[in-house]
Amino acid sequence: MSLRLRLTLLYTSLIGGTLFLFGSLVYALVSLILIDQIDSILSQQAEALVQVLRVNAEGDFDTRLLDSFQPTDSSLLFQVWGTDRELKYARPRFWRDPLDPLAAQMGRTMFNSAYSRGTHLRVISIPLLTRRGPSGLLQVGVSQSLLDTTQ
Repeated sequence: MSLRLRLTLLYTSLIGGTLFLFGSLVYALVSLILIDQIDSILSQQAEALVQVLRVNAEGDFDTRLLDSFQPTDSSLLFQVWGTDRELKYARPRFWRDPLDPLAAQMGRTMFNSAYSRGTHLRVISIPLLTRRGPSGLLQVGVSQSLLDTTQ
């Protein structure tokens, strides 16, 4: 093997490795930025929902206020679960399965990627607390189809 051939192979390997490294970094950075944007939207919408939620004297949620809530993203899904782990409110109404089944057991605010009804979702789960104690769980989710497409 001549010196020219060895140097050509070395140069090609170095360029290929460098391109692979930078491509991987760009891929990871774009994925992180998209997840951060999704999390930001979910946080804003969850905060708006928490401001709208009201609990009556019996400890039940007032769903009339939730019916009038207009999210900024039409693909937004949200659910309100009671402390008895019963679904109190869902939008869309047909979505009866938990957006993130594992989050109901955690007892703290958390972001998670989960599959529900065959759809890949990014979900924020927020425990709802009143002066009287825990009153339920709010789950707000959005489809990750854009992120899945870019990956």
